[in-house]
Amino acid sequence: MILRKEFPPIKKSLYVAKHSQFRNYPEILYFLEEMNKIGEELGLKGTFYDSPHGLSNSNNKSTALDIAKLST
Repeated sequence: MILRKEFPPIKKSLYVAKHSQFRNYPEILYFLEEMNKIGEELGLKGTFYDSPHGLSNSNNKSTALDIAKLST
């Protein structure tokens, strides 16, 4: 799939994130920083987000306790 200029910025960001070349895009990095900050605020001590989608990324970490906290 070829990225075209007529895509709105959010679609471009989602496309780029999905294809794991998102590290060069500041809006994606900002989103990840915010995800990790909110995780800390929620007390998720064993959780770290490294990608917005979580697919095939061994750097995304979480614990069973943190997942239980999110589900309640």
